[in-house]
Parts: sequence; structure tokens; C-alpha cells
Amino acid sequence: MVPLIPLNLIIAYAAGFLTFFAGCLVPIAPVYVGYLAGSVPEGLDAKHKAVFTKNALVFTLGFLSIFLLLGFTVNTLARSLATYRPILEKIGGLFLIVFGLFFAKLISIPFLEKTY
Repeated sequence: MVPLIPLNLIIAYAAGFLTFFAGCLVPIAPVYVGYLAGSVPEGLDAKHKAVFTKNALVFTLGFLSIFLLLGFTVNTLARSLATYRPILEKIGGLFLIVFGLFFAKLISIPFLEKTY
């Protein structure tokens, strides 16, 4: 386990801050800002600042709880499948090769070429 020294906390904070600009979170940013901006009708007096702050915290805690729940679930699943890692790596490699050949149009997989 990594000790909680100030340098580790600073690095973790910086990583979390930079994650906001990751490709998977950038599409969420307009929704987040729009949701928060919609909660402040005109100006930012003390009452509206409190509402804005509360909305920001609740929205952020919602995302945090979902990502934590998903992280714990995937971690638990990964630990339970750890004994099968060598075979899963081979199966994953096979899928990667087959899909690479399909993407390069060297092989045809009919059910992947249909549009539903």
C-alpha cells in the first residue's frame, strides 16, 4: 500500500485534475457546466452561490460514486479471474487478431457487417 505522504496526495490530485481533460470526460463537461449554469438564473448572490455549490457537489459526488462502484466491481471481477489469466490473454489476443483482420478487410464476418 502506498503511504499517504503530501507528495503522493499532490500527484493524485494532479492526476485527477488532468483526468477532467481526458477524452472520455470531455463530452460530459458541457452537460456538467450547462447543468450548473442552469441553476443560477441571474447573477450570483449569496443564495444562488449556495445552490450552485450544492448542485456542483451533488453532481460530482454522483459521478464519483458511480465510478467508484464500477471500479470496485471490475477490480473484484478481475481478481476472481486472475487464475485464468494465461488463457484469457490468449483468447483476447485471438480476438484482437481476428478483429484486426476484419478491420483491414482481409476476412469477412457477416454478422458484424449488418446494420440493425
